Amino acid sequence: MTYSVCLSLQAELDLHGIFSFIAQASDDLQTASAWLDGMEARILGLEILPRRYRLYEEGTSRSRGLRRMPVGRYNVFYSIDEEEKRVTVVRILFAGMDAANRL
Repeated sequence: MTYSVCLSLQAELDLHGIFSFIAQASDDLQTASAWLDGMEARILGLEILPRRYRLYEEGTSRSRGLRRMPVGRYNVFYSIDEEEKRVTVVRILFAGMDAANRL
């Protein structure tokens, strides 16, 4: 079963912010672009078997049914709508952040 994958506005802002940070920190647009390509590929991979990642059970996220997909130094938080067969990426956060307070 294939799901559609979409990003929330906040997840799009997260991606843009991380891309900008990597481009500035590395002073290399190619590095940032390669990171973005890899992240987008992993996110789009959620169209198949999105339940393969565990539920994120910290804070109020437990009741929201969010799942966490680790990607390198980042965590992708998403929800699944079984009726619509849709995966919605809610946030993309640095793994060292207090995610429970940012979700």
